[in-house]
Amino acid sequence: MKSFKSGDHLICRVQRDQKEMDIEVTLGDWPRERPGDIQVVYDAVDAPQATLRSLVTIPNGNTRKLPAILFLQGFDCSSVDWPLPEPNLTRELIYRLTRAGFVVMRSEKSGVGDSTGTPCRDVGFRDEVSLFTSALRKLKSYDFVDSDTPLVLKR
Repeated sequence: MKSFKSGDHLICRVQRDQKEMDIEVTLGDWPRERPGDIQVVYDAVDAPQATLRSLVTIPNGNTRKLPAILFLQGFDCSSVDWPLPEPNLTRELIYRLTRAGFVVMRSEKSGVGDSTGTPCRDVGFRDEVSLFTSALRKLKSYDFVDSDTPLVLKR
């Protein structure tokens, strides 16, 4: 299923009442994240040789520039989009950071989800760093992100 996109037409062979038949199916969009107290912006990052789908979470009612976090998902090639209600600890961490007043950006890796480019498993370390650097530039370009004040964490 990973090779199909929203809007693709498929022919599915099914069996009903011991008769086989073909049914045409048009794939719909994957549901979107819609927490009640957080705005989720679906966007894209134009990067060298790829376009990366990104999700940006912003506290509702925000009227000022906020500190921002670029969330890097780690070594796997799974999606960073988690719209389904089952518990997801990473999503909960991102939402808690957002509720605490941070803008948080997640970007898909190359070839994952709606992102284009080389399949994730074939992207080398340097190219992946370049892609995430493009995501960081995009994050810093939003008018609701305070990119001038460095964030200093203190104990």
